[in-house]
Formats: sequence, structure tokens, C-alpha cells
Amino acid sequence: MPVTDSELLEQYSHHGSNEAMCELARRHSGMVRAAALRELHDPHAADDVVQAVFLVLMRKARGLPRGVVIGGWLFKTTMYAVANMRRQQSRRIRHEREAGHMKYVDEAALAAADDTTAEELVQALNNAINRLSAAHRDVIVLRYLEGRSMAEVAAMLAVNLNTLRQRLFRAVEKLRKHLRHSGLTVTATGLTAALESSMASTASTAIPAPLETLFTGTAPAEHIQTLATGVMKMANNTKWAMAATTAAGVMLVVGVAMTVALAQAEGPTTSPVATTAPAVGSDVPAASQLHGDAGKTKPLSKGPQATPKETAVAAFRAASIGDKESWMQCFTGLTEKNTDILEKMVRMHGLLEEYQLAMLDKFGNRAHNPLDTGNDSPQAILSAAEAFTESIHGDEAVVDLATFAPKSLRLVKIGTVWKIDAARFPLPPTAAVFGRDERRIPVLRDIIANVKAGKYANFEEAEKALTDLWPPRR
Repeated sequence: MPVTDSELLEQYSHHGSNEAMCELARRHSGMVRAAALRELHDPHAADDVVQAVFLVLMRKARGLPRGVVIGGWLFKTTMYAVANMRRQQSRRIRHEREAGHMKYVDEAALAAADDTTAEELVQALNNAINRLSAAHRDVIVLRYLEGRSMAEVAAMLAVNLNTLRQRLFRAVEKLRKHLRHSGLTVTATGLTAALESSMASTASTAIPAPLETLFTGTAPAEHIQTLATGVMKMANNTKWAMAATTAAGVMLVVGVAMTVALAQAEGPTTSPVATTAPAVGSDVPAASQLHGDAGKTKPLSKGPQATPKETAVAAFRAASIGDKESWMQCFTGLTEKNTDILEKMVRMHGLLEEYQLAMLDKFGNRAHNPLDTGNDSPQAILSAAEAFTESIHGDEAVVDLATFAPKSLRLVKIGTVWKIDAARFPLPPTAAVFGRDERRIPVLRDIIANVKAGKYANFEEAEKALTDLWPPRR
């Protein structure tokens, strides 16, 4: 019987086995490189990402949870590395421009990521896969990106084939949903074909020479070490921010669905924004204190700012706490329709903040997110704020949000500040906004009241009330 990934990881973490790490690289480095190449379109940059990702694995091997699916973990880490690589590239371009080494910016290259091409679906896969829950991401990575047989995947996940088929079906459907939210409609067959085409370049089992050198103890190049350090910092910040999100960390699209329902149920009345601190003894900060680095509380920037990136951060901070006034001030080009949706969106985040704080007050840091919501809550987006990059073209700009959705924001300069172009801000279609969620709002308010009144015996009971109200969509 072949040695499992978990056994190889244990051999490396406890005995320093270079052979074990080499075998992990043989199994997974092709997938890592293919994922990086889909994002960066630069073979040399993709090779750097591979080195950084495996350097992070070497550093964190001993601390990884038992039973972690290495393929899924490596994919997630690759997305962090890609975001940090983009930040480094953006800084280099800016410094070269300031030093006079670049007399122009290649406008076509900067806009290439936004163009619709024949490979648009393949290009969107990384972001969609990254938004899946760990369980769904793992089966997609193992089955398609690494090309393993159903029997192999079932053995690795310790499930029977029937369970695996059901999980794989749900994962593909989740992927299709995320792609629809990005404006791409694809059949299950078409998506499977795209996944298989992404897997084709991962067939080689050879270990890249730089990885072999790395595994034998040779220090990697300075820029690889810097990239790996940035990856670890981003991963830690994301975990912290998601802990602060707890049960209320609902992604923007889901938030819109409930916000519109809230407004329909209650009319124009704005629900109060909760800014109460978490319970005494809780080590999870309130969402109103979210920032880039854990442990350093920063004052919130309100309204539009002097740079595009700062405006993006201010907008998501406002959304994370339900601050409607600051949120709306960050937009321009407002119409009656998008104003209505944007206001309902931020109003719902105020209600979700109230739910979050009630759960924290009663159950401390045991609270977690029971909904399958991906990484698109304002809190999760803010966790990667340091990796945001901006491209300015006169009075227009694009802010790249790393691996989070919406993938980017379009902004325009109004006087001395930058504002988000509401006409180009991604909003869900009407069908996703209006519908059956309206009846859930009063019940959600009752749940919040019951949590505050101590009517639930424990966290699990309170969580069940929420999931019964809004079960994860399949």
C-alpha cells in the first residue's frame, strides 16, 4: 500500500525526511504550478510561487492539523502566494516608474485580466475553487486538478465511492454557482471539461530542480523567502479575520439577498448598527475593529479616500459593520436601483453584526460560521487588504482584490478623492435578490433576541436555529 500524504508529512515534520518532502512535491507541485500559471501567465513567476508554497509547507508542517488534505491546503496556499506575488510586482512597477526607468505603462497588459477571452472559464476557475468550502475544494483539487482516480480520492478522504460521488457532484454544482455570480454560465459537462483541461499540465512527476535544492537544506533566494513570509502573514490574518466573522460571516451576495428581504419586510427603516465590544474574556475582536494586522487596532477610515486602494478598504470596513453613510459615500454614479440595493446590502450587515456580537457575548470564541459562504464577506476581504493593488489611468483606476470576489473594483477620481463606480460594481441579478428569503428576516430577528435573552442552552442549539432558518444551499 502506498504511503499516504499524511504519513509523508509526519515523516518530514518529526524526522526531517527530505525524501518524504520530495515525494509530496512529486505528487502536488504540478498542480501548484498550473494554478499559479493560470493566474500569473508568467512561467518564471509561477516557478517562484511553487518554491514559496513548498517553503511554507516546510515551515508549517509540524503545526498542520491531523488529517489535513495536503492537495487542498497547497491550493489555498498557492492563492495566497499569487496575491503576494501580484503585490510585489505592483510595487516593482511603481518604483521603476518613480525612478524613471519606465516611461510608459503597458495599458494592454494592465487590462488583459479584464478582457473576455476564449479561456475565460479556465481563468475564472482558481477564484471559484478558492471560494469553496475545504471539503468541496479538496475533492475538486484531488479529482480534477491532480487527476487522481475516484478510488484514490476515496481512499485519501476515507469515504466510500458513493459518498465521494455525492460530494463531487455538490462541489461541481457549487463551482457552477460561483461562476454564475461572476457572469459565467456553464453546464456541468462543460465545467468538468474545463477542469480536466486544467489538469493536463500537471501530469509530470519530476521535481523542479529548485525544489530539490530547497529540500536538501540550501537557503532559497531572498525574494522567495520574502514571498513565503508574506504568504504566512496573509494566512494568519485571514484566520484571525474569519474568527472575528464567526456565525455572521455571510458573503456579499448572500448578504444582498437578505438585505433586500429585510428592506421589503421593514420598509425604509434602518436597523441600528451594533458596535458593542465582545464579551469580557473573549479573544475575538469585534468586526468593527477589523484591520490588516491582528493586535493593532486602527481607527476606521470613513468615506472616500485620497487613493483608490484606501477607498476600497474604507468601503469594505463600512460594509463589515453596517455603516450605511460611510459605505454610500464611497460610491459615485448612483441610480435609484443600485442605491436601493447597496443600502439594503449594508443594512443587512448591520443585522449580521448584531447577530455576531450576540453569539460572542453568550458563547465566546466558540462561535463559528455554520453557513457555506466562501471567502467573500467584507471581513474576509479586509484580511487581504495589504495585498490589494491599484492601477491608475488618469482619473480612472482599478483595485485588484487579490483572490477575493468581487475580483476587482472600478473607481473614478472626484475632486481630491476616489470613489467606486456604482454602475460597474457587481450586483446580483434581481432573481437572486427578491424571493423566498423575505420570510426569514423576522425569524432571524427572533433568533437574535433569543440569543440575547439566553433562551438557547448552548451554542449548538443556537446554531441549529440559524441553519434550520437558512440551510446551506446545495
